[in-house]
Amino acid sequence: MDHLEIKKSEILGVSMGSYVAQGVAIAVPERVEKLILVVAKAFGKTSSTASS
Repeated sequence: MDHLEIKKSEILGVSMGSYVAQGVAIAVPERVEKLILVVAKAFGKTSSTASS
């Protein structure tokens, strides 16, 4: 976002990308206008494919 001089954006994360989108929203919430998560895992700290 800095490189492209984007000050604020809407972020869409799909499946595993939802982890990345959530990470951005947590790290710099003032730069996220809207967060859209599709097929995200609720209350998950690890991937659904990770062994327990």
